[in-house]
Amino acid sequence: MTTQALSQLNIRLDASLKSAGDRALLQEGISPTELIRALWKKITRSAADLRQVEQVLELVEEAPSEAVRQDKVLLMQEGRKFVAEGLASLGGNFQTVSREEKSDRELYVDALYDRMRERGTL
Repeated sequence: MTTQALSQLNIRLDASLKSAGDRALLQEGISPTELIRALWKKITRSAADLRQVEQVLELVEEAPSEAVRQDKVLLMQEGRKFVAEGLASLGGNFQTVSREEKSDRELYVDALYDRMRERGTL
């Protein structure tokens, strides 16, 4: 049996910020370790991914240009069309899911997208 070498990451946070963050993660069913691992995987993929992470984490203050926003909207529309066509080719129906049928994670992702739209970063 092989074992992976592990490293430890230690950070200092304001106690109230840590408590609030721990509560939010608990509500979503995500541990701090899972979140940090996912973050590290995301930022190691490419520089473009790192820019997305910076924007989501509010490390970048400037709002994207109108052209960048339009590009994102077009990509989302193309993605939806691609998924709908793929489902149609498999004989499936593309239908919306009611709020009551969504998992907590899906609702959380929806809320993040709404927040990004409100701030003009999407």
